[in-house]
Order: sequence, then structure tokens, then C-alpha cells
Amino acid sequence: MSNPRLVLLPKDPSRIPDDIPELQQALTNAGLIDQSLDNADTCLPGDNFLSLLTFLGCSPNINLRPADGKNFCFVAFRPVTQHAVCQGYTSSIFPRCPQCKANIKNWMQINNWQFADTKYHCKECATETTMLQLKWRQKSIYGRFSIIIANIHPHEAVPSEKLLTTLATATGFSWTYFYANNEDLP
Repeated sequence: MSNPRLVLLPKDPSRIPDDIPELQQALTNAGLIDQSLDNADTCLPGDNFLSLLTFLGCSPNINLRPADGKNFCFVAFRPVTQHAVCQGYTSSIFPRCPQCKANIKNWMQINNWQFADTKYHCKECATETTMLQLKWRQKSIYGRFSIIIANIHPHEAVPSEKLLTTLATATGFSWTYFYANNEDLP
């Protein structure tokens, strides 16, 4: 089963927030998140959720409350990892070699592809690179920490400048985003 989501994470894959509860409070104050669901790391959308995301297209149809069905939006904070790891991917992604731009169709057969520092040798141009350096085109990314906005389909919405600024102000570093829909919600 597909788990569509918009994922926010630090631009520098080695960075993590110094104080996650403080970050959560900043996002509560901004109105992205509201009350916690099962634990403090999973929250319902807040009052400003729809203004902190820019929806693309004419009439997005998203569910903001669990009472309205199982595919509702929620915000989840992923646990911090020791090393930068794959934070998710879209099922249709073929990353490209940063040198020759060749599609890498067998990327999931690369041993330890889940880790950012895993080496990849391009069969087309013989460039050695890491999984992190491949061109993922906002369909996968590596990092040590991320924030998931569940049930947002790829290219359905983007974070607003205000949301990215809120994240940067709360943590002291820049943030980016990508889309994922892989089955196992990482």
C-alpha cells in the first residue's frame, strides 16, 4: 500500500535539531501542528496547516481529521539516526548520475543503498559517487532527521516560504523537502 507524503528535512544531511521539543513548539506556535495523536511525535494539523503549505492545482481534496476517514493528514517527527539514511522515495524514481546524467534503474539492488555514504560506480561513465550525490529530483533524499506530512501526494503541495523560514529560525539551518510514497513508511 502506498503511503504518500511530503517530507521536510535539513538541507545539510548531517544536521539535526538541537532540541526537537523546541522545534515542535515552534511549529505549534506557527499553527502547522495541533494536538498529539498517539504520542508527541505524531500530531494533527494545526489551524494554519493549509496556509503553511501551498497546494498545487485547482481544488485539493485532503482530509484533515481522523474522524473523516483513515487517509487523513498528520505530521510525524522521525527519530534521529546516527548516520544519514534514505528518508523515503517515490516508487517511480530513477536517480541520475551527477556526471553523465544516466538513469540508474537498479539503484535498489546496490548493497546498502539506504545509507548516504554508500558508493556507486556509474556503468555509463565510470564516475564514483555516493548515494547522497545522485540526482534524486525531489523524489528521495538522505538525512538524519525528517518531518513527515502524511497523505500529501507527490507534487500536490509544497512548503510555503513561511514554513521553511519557521523551521530555519527554530533550528538555525536551512530546510528542504521531497516527496515519497514507498510502502514502508520509514
